[in-house]
Amino acid sequence: MPKPSESDLDTAFKEAYAALGMKYDEPEQGEKTARKNFWFLKDLKKVALFLYADVDFNDALATLEADMVKLYETRSGRGLSAIGKRAVAESWMGEPVPAHSAFLLQSVLASTELDEKFKDIEDVDGKLHPVRFYGNLEAKSFAANIQARHLAVDYVGGDHGEYTHRIEWYCIAKKIGALGVECRNRNDKSTAELFQRSGPVWTKVFDRTETSDTNDFRRPERLNLFLGNPSDDTKRKYPLLTGFLRSRMAKTNGYSLETKFLLVAQSAYGKKVSDGFLRFTPTQANQEIERLKKLPANPLTETEETEIRNFLETNRVMTGKDKFAVGSEEKAI
Repeated sequence: MPKPSESDLDTAFKEAYAALGMKYDEPEQGEKTARKNFWFLKDLKKVALFLYADVDFNDALATLEADMVKLYETRSGRGLSAIGKRAVAESWMGEPVPAHSAFLLQSVLASTELDEKFKDIEDVDGKLHPVRFYGNLEAKSFAANIQARHLAVDYVGGDHGEYTHRIEWYCIAKKIGALGVECRNRNDKSTAELFQRSGPVWTKVFDRTETSDTNDFRRPERLNLFLGNPSDDTKRKYPLLTGFLRSRMAKTNGYSLETKFLLVAQSAYGKKVSDGFLRFTPTQANQEIERLKKLPANPLTETEETEIRNFLETNRVMTGKDKFAVGSEEKAI
C-alpha cells in the first residue's frame, strides 16, 4: 500500500466517526462546522502522513538516538565512539544491564513526555515511570486513558512493542515545527493536547491493522520490527535505539497473558520464576505456573493466583508509581 493521500485519510476518518455514530464531512444537526474542519483532525492527518516513514521521521529517530547517546555520556562521564556505541547496544543483551545503560530509552522518552504535558509520569527512586497497559483495553477504558493523557508502556502482546507509541509521540514532538500543526498554538501548546483528542481516529493513525507496507508506521508492528529487527543500515544509523529494542525482542515473546501472569508473580509476589520466562510460549508459561504452585518455599497459593488473574482481567492500567491493588494490599511491580 503506497503512502496515503489526504483524500485516503479523509475516507478513513469518516469511517472511524461513522462507527461511532457521528458525521465527519458534514455538520451535525444544529452545528455549523463539519468535524473534518476541526483543527485537531487536520493536525492528525499531518501526523498520519508523517508516520509513513520518510525523511522527517528518520530525522526524528536520529534525534532520539542522539538524546540516548547524550544521556549515556552524561551518566558515564565519557564520550562514545562508534565502537563504544556498538558495545552499549550489545550491553542490553546481558544480565545485569550496566548502570549507565539501564533505563536509557525510557528516561529520554519520559523527559520529553513531561515537557509535552502528558500525565501521571512519576519519579520513583530517580526514574520516571508512566502508566502501564497490561492488555487490550476495552474501548471505553482506552478512550478514558487517551483523554487523561496517559501515554503508556504497552504489554499488549505480539509484535506491537512496549515502547512503540511512546517513540511515535517523541518523534511527533521533535518534528512538530516541520509538521506545521495547530496544537502548538492551542491552550497549553503541547502535543499531549493533540494526543488527548486523537481517540476517535486512533486506529486510523496509530493502531492500524489493515494491510500495509514496511514504511507504514501507523501500524505499530511495522515500527517495532523496523527498530527491533533492523537492517544493517538501520543499526548503523541508530545503534543504541536498535540495540535496546533488539534486546526486548530477544528477551520477550510478545507478552502473552500467561507470560504477564509470571511477570506479576515474580515482581509483586517474589516467586522464583525460571530464568528466561519472558521467552516462554503460552504452554511453557502454564507449565511454569503449575511448577510455582508446588514450590517447597513460597509457593503460589490459590488466593494469589486468583488475585493475579483478577488484576490482569479487570485492572490492566497501572499508575505512575507502578502499583496495583491485589486483595487488601498494594504491591509494587
